Amino acid sequence: MMDLDGPCRKGGVGVAGRIPHIELKVMIPGEGGTTDARRSFTLLERLMTLLAQLEAGALGSAGSTWGIERLQLGSVMTVLTPNRLAEDATGDLMADLAEWAISGFSATEEGESLPEHWPPAAIDTGVELSKQLGLLESDGMTLELLTDGRTRRRVVVTRRSADNLQKVVRRRRTSIGSVIGRLESITVHNTLKAGLWTERGGRRVEVGFTREQKESVQHALGKRVEISGMLTRDARDRAISIKMRRIEQLPEQHLPLEGIAGADPDLTGGLEAAEHVRRLHDAS
Repeated sequence: MMDLDGPCRKGGVGVAGRIPHIELKVMIPGEGGTTDARRSFTLLERLMTLLAQLEAGALGSAGSTWGIERLQLGSVMTVLTPNRLAEDATGDLMADLAEWAISGFSATEEGESLPEHWPPAAIDTGVELSKQLGLLESDGMTLELLTDGRTRRRVVVTRRSADNLQKVVRRRRTSIGSVIGRLESITVHNTLKAGLWTERGGRRVEVGFTREQKESVQHALGKRVEISGMLTRDARDRAISIKMRRIEQLPEQHLPLEGIAGADPDLTGGLEAAEHVRRLHDAS
């Protein structure tokens, strides 16, 4: 276990200078002998996952560990403290992770909002964690951030956090906009829809179009395009769908689609690249 009152270990290397002793106190209610062990361990495991996801959101990866400094049974009460820090982590960052976990749950207990510093994976974990809890504070999980033994911040997490997070994640907003990507699929049977894979994030966006636009969409199949129209985004500002008003073919950024035959003359069977892609789609 690392003693943050002494030198802080960063990637196994001592760093001189006193760093405040950071602790994250976790209390899961239950009278003596009645606490559900599996539920308690599940909550603690998801809390540790959440802290790792917050670290990955800040650094790009997670490698720090937390040690158990104290453990009390009956009502499960444990005090966690940073144990071994990842190469790029610092004592200040570890304190921030605990702060972000508590402030995030404080926000979700109060209303429908996405916590600051929480990447999408952490939001999903927050939902899973708080789903295990009751709606009353007496059935919640208490988190306290302690600095040198003094409580700096505290929150009681309940099922309310899961409900509020799920509501805000399902929230949609629509505005005029555009999205750039590659048109990879088209459906023209019951409904007129196409699938566009975005250049940024690699997400599939559903494209709705009219019969009058059908020919231009088919002609763009397999190509890099920009589609403009009524764009729907989720609460994380990710494009979900677009009702097309205009489609514009864009030049390729890397290897042009027309260069497929040049890379392997037999790959397309002598067909133009766009026609080859269309036939692959029709055969699927």
